[in-house]
Amino acid sequence: MDWNNLLSKATSIPKFLPDKLVDWLFSCAQSEYSLISGVEDEIDKLRRTSERIHHLLTDAEERRYIEDKSVKSWLLELKDVAFAADELLDRHQTQLKLSSLDQSSGEAGPSRKRKRSWSLLSLGLGHEPVLLQRRTLATQIAKINERLEEIAKARKKFRLEAGDGRRRGRTGESSPPSQSVASYEWSHVVGREDEKAEIVTALTSDHRILLPVLPIYGAPGIGKTTLAKLVYNDAQVENYFDLRIWVGLSKGFDVRRVTKEIIEAVDDGEKCNISSLDALLRHLSCKVSGRKFLLVLDNLWAENFQFWETLRLPLVAGGIPARVFEPTSEFGKDQQEDRAEVPRIPLAAKLLGCLLYNVTEEDAWEDMLIEVCSLEEDKNNILPSLMISYNHLNYHLKQCFKYCSMFPNGYEFDRDELVRLWMAEGLIQRSGSRSTLEVIGGRYFDNLLWRSFFEVSGNQGQKQKYRMPSLIHDLARLVSKPESLVVEHGVSCDKPEWVRYASLFHQNDQETVAFDKLYRYEKLRTFKLYGEFRVGVKQVPADLFLKLTCLQVLDLSFSEIEELPDSVGDLIHLRYLGLYRTEIQRLPESVCWLYNLQTLELGECFRLQELPKGTSYMVNLRHLGLHVDWETGADSMMSMPQRIGKLTSLQTLSRFIVTSENGCNVRELKDLNLRGELCISKLENVVDVSDAQEANLSRKRIDNLKLQWSNTINPTGQQGGSDCERVVACLCPHIKLKCLWIENYPGSNFPDWVGDSSFLHLETLRLSCCKNCKQLPLIGRLPRLRNLWIKGMHGIRSMGNFVGFQSLEKLTLSDMPNLERLFEVEGGEIPRLRELSMLHCPELRELIVLLPMLAKLKKRNSASKQLLCLVFGRPQNYELDKDELVKLWMAEGLIKPERLCENK
Repeated sequence: MDWNNLLSKATSIPKFLPDKLVDWLFSCAQSEYSLISGVEDEIDKLRRTSERIHHLLTDAEERRYIEDKSVKSWLLELKDVAFAADELLDRHQTQLKLSSLDQSSGEAGPSRKRKRSWSLLSLGLGHEPVLLQRRTLATQIAKINERLEEIAKARKKFRLEAGDGRRRGRTGESSPPSQSVASYEWSHVVGREDEKAEIVTALTSDHRILLPVLPIYGAPGIGKTTLAKLVYNDAQVENYFDLRIWVGLSKGFDVRRVTKEIIEAVDDGEKCNISSLDALLRHLSCKVSGRKFLLVLDNLWAENFQFWETLRLPLVAGGIPARVFEPTSEFGKDQQEDRAEVPRIPLAAKLLGCLLYNVTEEDAWEDMLIEVCSLEEDKNNILPSLMISYNHLNYHLKQCFKYCSMFPNGYEFDRDELVRLWMAEGLIQRSGSRSTLEVIGGRYFDNLLWRSFFEVSGNQGQKQKYRMPSLIHDLARLVSKPESLVVEHGVSCDKPEWVRYASLFHQNDQETVAFDKLYRYEKLRTFKLYGEFRVGVKQVPADLFLKLTCLQVLDLSFSEIEELPDSVGDLIHLRYLGLYRTEIQRLPESVCWLYNLQTLELGECFRLQELPKGTSYMVNLRHLGLHVDWETGADSMMSMPQRIGKLTSLQTLSRFIVTSENGCNVRELKDLNLRGELCISKLENVVDVSDAQEANLSRKRIDNLKLQWSNTINPTGQQGGSDCERVVACLCPHIKLKCLWIENYPGSNFPDWVGDSSFLHLETLRLSCCKNCKQLPLIGRLPRLRNLWIKGMHGIRSMGNFVGFQSLEKLTLSDMPNLERLFEVEGGEIPRLRELSMLHCPELRELIVLLPMLAKLKKRNSASKQLLCLVFGRPQNYELDKDELVKLWMAEGLIKPERLCENK
């Protein structure tokens, strides 16, 4: 726009107007001109100011602690302005990018019109002329500058730079040791041998009591959980009990939720969908009936008497069960005074040990002693070592840790999930590093894990799970006030304008989710929905997203959400949208205009039918989670959107469905730098072998790969015979693959790369329903193959002769109707075989080859009482040992007596 021409026209104002009015109008025009014409310069100034604010906040956080409440309030005001500046800059940058994409797009018709109208509406600019848009932006910048001037005056008043808090010492710069923190072993614990031996003896002794209870109690952080885990993992305890169950209790636990968790633990993680408490208790009684079991209830408070009285009723149906009962009981005045003896408390010792790792200067140790003593007067009931350890974190680790205060106590999370949440909130900084945000965030996570702010809690499927210890969780809640809030039991905040991270906890007895409590928190950047089990909400109020326009993380996972309102597309700052294990069937097309979205999590959404047609517009998308359980095969999606290959930032794409109708060919994977898990289904739709070659799988760091053809015969005969063999030969994965599953492959021969010894990291191989294959690939050469599953290979009569299998521990054969001979291995044995399962192999008659390896198998596992699972037509979990099995074979006439004597 020609601003000079605009001003010149102002001089042509009619002469009959009074001079003062003319002067006033001209002055207003000049002010407007200065305001509007200088928007670009003001944006640049604001960007530089924002950087300085963040440096100042970093400097303030780098101090050990700030006691003055006025200074703390001043810092909150400064952070509030920083957030406002970031949001404005983000909005402006998004507008520029969308305008650029809109102009460069060659599309015509409604889709382009929709895109343009969205880009204006979502920026709060509506259909205003460009001049008014610029004025709105300039006015918002001016308001931020006014607030900054007020804060600058307060800064001089508080003299923050004079040193309101002590600087963080050199100890804060220590880094984790080089070994993997995830491989932590409980055998590293020292000083608990006597207590452990005493408890093990008590647990494994015969009791006349029907349900003996053994409590472990004491002050927070004293090491109750650690001691319980030492006992739980002891070999003598493992051998004594038929069943061991560990349940970690979180705040607000009830008997229904705990009963469900116990049942799921007994069933190896299989989901329990029973909702009635009475039915749950009866079901638990059946599960433990006649079995000798150990149940550990971690973090049970002593006053929960009614809880235990209800839970114990179904447990008495077991054999002679024992239970470690571990309350976090209230303790007396003398015990509270003993807390000052920090070296006696294991958690405190671990935290201080990590803090002083590699610190050799005597002065640093003395400074730490002084700091411990100075915090002993603290009245917040947090151990001094915890607060000191937090104070010595650098700025970015502090922000990441405080963010975790939203999680309920005992909440289990995985590493990737948390890192992506940090990314969405902008808590991960590159600082000149060439590493990806995911890699840097992983380092943050490992650092906090090594410092004991996180701990390993167990596995869920193939995912390692973590949580915060209870005391650490209390610390996170303390230091994150008032920016973080858990909305539950009517709890609210006096300063809603300061709340940036909120989680809404839904109780099972509530009929509706209290979304109405969120409307007052207009500046929310993260919102997560939690429930004791699945949250029974099916939709979100449409006007909620019109109110919470600053959201960067929206996580509605584990709810019964069936649809999202179209207004979700107005959340222009959104970086993370979580809908894991919901009932969502379709996403509104407006989701495609979330230009800044980094993560779209749709894993285990079994009712999801399709992705939005315009998915390719989300050019900043890095993680598209579409995981479904490969075992169940439950999947409603039939196709992928077009041009998904344009999402060149994509690193995670759990599923890819090949289709021929809409042009979504496997070639679309060419430029995607994928990692992690990938299932490519409907491979019969690959009509050109060159498309498979262009997919370039060998350059992608895929850990788990499934290549799947449909289980129905294609009437057109596509990919019959050699066609599919050429296709699968071109789909050779990266050599660091860990798990490979080939299903419904219609070819007669597997490609040479299956079984190639260059796959040094392959641990699990599954070949299922490849009915035309008459022989197996040379899989014995895979050096780290631990698990081998062969199912539905109807064309195989003999497994063949093999060299290798040096690492194989588990072998499963299923639905092999024509199999007559097992494979013969050089040396006559598989040295590490621990479990052998065979189901529905009716023609298998020559089993003598198994006897040598079975004899060694029984000897190898005698100490742990591990049993063989080797059955014909029996349930998969049926267990028996070698002698029983041989007798069964002889009774069935499966073993020739003379051959048995030769191999005795």
